[in-house]
Amino acid sequence: SVSTQSTWQACTLSTGKVSVDTIYDVSGYPRPKDVELAGTSMLQTPFVESYEFLQGLVEAKGISMVDFITELHPAIMRLGVPQQMKWFATTKLADFEHQLASGASETLIMSGVVGMMQILKESVAQNKSPFELAAT
Repeated sequence: SVSTQSTWQACTLSTGKVSVDTIYDVSGYPRPKDVELAGTSMLQTPFVESYEFLQGLVEAKGISMVDFITELHPAIMRLGVPQQMKWFATTKLADFEHQLASGASETLIMSGVVGMMQILKESVAQNKSPFELAAT
């Protein structure tokens, strides 16, 4: 396709070579390992630290929140958590994608993604429904 050819050409022009890393660098698409690292951070650290980590990653690598959310979904589905938590996350991620498509700020959505992950973290820690925690 034209997009694929353009990416290959951009990689060649910018770095003189084409590799998996240069394709991710040129396209701005999140690497799976970066999504896993950010997901782990959001599940293990407080909100502010998680937000700062995700913001730094997104800014340093030129990642859009739409692309990040697209890749975060399968990462969450691989977590060993109850289905109810996966359902909660899927619902929230769909809402965030819709809000971005409707013109919402990426900064605002980033806060929402981190908040959702914090709810998942607390849901596991307290053995409560994420829907119950989100309502409080």
